[in-house]
Amino acid sequence: MDSKDYAGHRMRLRERFIKAGLEAFSTHEVLEFLLFYAIPRRDTKGIARKAIKEYGGLAELLEASPEDIMRRTGLTENTAVFLSLMPQLAKRYQLEKNTETIKLEDSHRLREYTKVLFIGAIVECFYIICMDANYNLRAAEMVFEGDIHEIPMYPRKILERVLAHRTVNLVLAHNHPSGNKTIPTVDFETTKTLAKILEPFNVTIVDHIIVAGDDAVSFAEKGYIKKIYK
Repeated sequence: MDSKDYAGHRMRLRERFIKAGLEAFSTHEVLEFLLFYAIPRRDTKGIARKAIKEYGGLAELLEASPEDIMRRTGLTENTAVFLSLMPQLAKRYQLEKNTETIKLEDSHRLREYTKVLFIGAIVECFYIICMDANYNLRAAEMVFEGDIHEIPMYPRKILERVLAHRTVNLVLAHNHPSGNKTIPTVDFETTKTLAKILEPFNVTIVDHIIVAGDDAVSFAEKGYIKKIYK
């Protein structure tokens, strides 16, 4: 495709997006469209097809580190950073689109909010979601980040941050990048230990949510939280 034809192709894709969004775009067209803004003077169709084939999907590509994208696709650092920015941008958008008080007393809304925290996460992360007595959100803060197999736990740091946010009701949250929804014994032990540490400060752990892929497992919904406090 010569430069004139490709300029026309880019214009047609832009017009499709303006009229109907990305709904009618194939996966490689979505990536091709994104690459317009990182690679302005090249045909990006072939690059997009090659990258999608290499990673097996758009989500897998966008969640990869810039270094991995550069190594596996040959794209420049600028382009790789641009692509890996997309999940983080989506996450920031979801967290900030409603600037009013966020109330998380509904378990469904809590799970959906928690899943947003882990958009783009490729290693295990541990969050605390701090709320007041009426379940109004005070803060959602990542307190630890580990490799894909484990997260180092420091209860003192969690206590410090929980008290700093004047927390009454607390939700613990971490992810399983592998997508495994099985709850390991250590997660029960961690929750029970933290519950005992926080009890003298009148802070109650109301849930521990594990995000695995597109799903989330709630300790409270499974009845595990009640057992922890017995």
